[in-house]
Amino acid sequence: MRGQIGNTLGVTHVGPPVSAQSGKIADCVADAANGFTVAAADIKKFYPGMKFDMKTRSTGAVVAADRLVTAVNRATNTVSYDGADVAATANESAYPAELPGTTTVTDFGSNINGGFSAMETGSLMGMSVSRMREDLKVADAAYYTDTLLDKLSMNDLIYNYRVKVAGGIK
Repeated sequence: MRGQIGNTLGVTHVGPPVSAQSGKIADCVADAANGFTVAAADIKKFYPGMKFDMKTRSTGAVVAADRLVTAVNRATNTVSYDGADVAATANESAYPAELPGTTTVTDFGSNINGGFSAMETGSLMGMSVSRMREDLKVADAAYYTDTLLDKLSMNDLIYNYRVKVAGGIK
């Protein structure tokens, strides 16, 4: 879909609902007590307070829904979560938790603000709105207040995140 803002023509993502796409955060490598381990390259995608669903990759069956990450151990690549323990296997993967009545936002598609899309760079893959808000507050707490962040559209939030936190628009 094409859109124009001022004199800038951009392209945005149009396709199947994001929940119909992969959207996978990471594959489970092994089970842990109220947690699971992931590959070292994937541990950076998790943070305390993040919500996820654990699903069987081959069927899409939800093994554990709407779990809250309570701790991330980067030394052991272990993600701990709340709720009842689930015996996670190498057949499962973590996916962003589904929002009631919506699709999950994990793929922002082509960026209407120019530059590469999140899918091309991987810099925003699996990034949640709450994580972007927190990172912006850390980057500039005086400017990025809750009042300001509440006024931003998703596109504005992504743009601000890319400029302030992710190293700018390429």
